[in-house]
Amino acid sequence: MRRLPKTLGFLERKGLCQVDFQVLYTQQWLNSTYGAKTGWVHLTEDGQTGRGTIYGLRRALQVELGVTPIAEGFGPATTNAYQTKVGAISATSATAPNVLRIFNGALWCKGYAAFAMGNSAARPPTFAELAPAVALVRADLGLTATAAPATASVDVKLMARPRP
Repeated sequence: MRRLPKTLGFLERKGLCQVDFQVLYTQQWLNSTYGAKTGWVHLTEDGQTGRGTIYGLRRALQVELGVTPIAEGFGPATTNAYQTKVGAISATSATAPNVLRIFNGALWCKGYAAFAMGNSAARPPTFAELAPAVALVRADLGLTATAAPATASVDVKLMARPRP
């Protein structure tokens, strides 16, 4: 991963801005991975979650699902492609590595501690590494609780639903 920009690092050290390094790593990974794709909107790499980063995660997922044109919304085309190509992310599914990276970044951006994104350049997270955070998301949304995090899953309803 790239180093923190000098000005951002200075401001962070002085306590003048909040930088979530996992969000920053997510933003950097998204720009470096999808920056050349048609329709990609460059994300500000500031370590702060905002609409731009969330929309970037959606666009990245659309690229992985083959949805064109890519857009900021999670509409019917994205929903249908997710149901067809992914179904549900779980311990038993064979999920594409970049989809797991996108989902991992979304967890960090929504405030759930997941797989350290700095490690993501070397390898994608496994679902087992994301499962505890998935279980918390499901509980926070009031969705069916599971007996153990390892049995949690991520279906289209969870991907498209905003946090309360």
